[in-house]
Amino acid sequence: MTIKSKVCPSCGAPVLSEVCQYCGFRIGDANTAVLSAKYETIDCKNASLSFWTILFPLIFGITFGFIGLVLPRIIEPSQRGDFPLRLICFPFAVISIVAWAIILYTLYKYILVTRKGKEITGTVYGYKDGTINYNHRPGQLCKILVDTREGKKFIFYPILGTNKPYPVNSKLKLKAYKNYFMVVEN
Repeated sequence: MTIKSKVCPSCGAPVLSEVCQYCGFRIGDANTAVLSAKYETIDCKNASLSFWTILFPLIFGITFGFIGLVLPRIIEPSQRGDFPLRLICFPFAVISIVAWAIILYTLYKYILVTRKGKEITGTVYGYKDGTINYNHRPGQLCKILVDTREGKKFIFYPILGTNKPYPVNSKLKLKAYKNYFMVVEN
């Protein structure tokens, strides 16, 4: 069943997720991005470590770094002015540097949140497709209602994958620092 109206057919409450937060009625598939936005939305960046933020860039950082930075010095160490070889290897070096920058930025966010972040609670309100694809499938953003100092607000937490690991209406523990968030595993 797909949601056609923005009210629960069971209790008449405004619909904010696939499951009514008031009566627990399973409403069906919902586009969580267009449902009633009762609360303000915070810009959210995921600060957790994952395959896509550490290991995947590491593969490029090491492989392309070897080809772009090490290989030119190994092949012709006596000919420092070998312009064509360095020109060919230059794009590989740039890709390696970008991959290492992604890894360092991810580690910076993770350390910042683990050291300075405060633990907060949130409730899962649904999922929507993100803009990043993983193997030709859209990555998921988890819509979570969090308690902040200014009151309740929504975040769209990037899952960094295509799965939907948290059930709708379940409670989550998160660590937050500014707009960096990380789900704390129970």
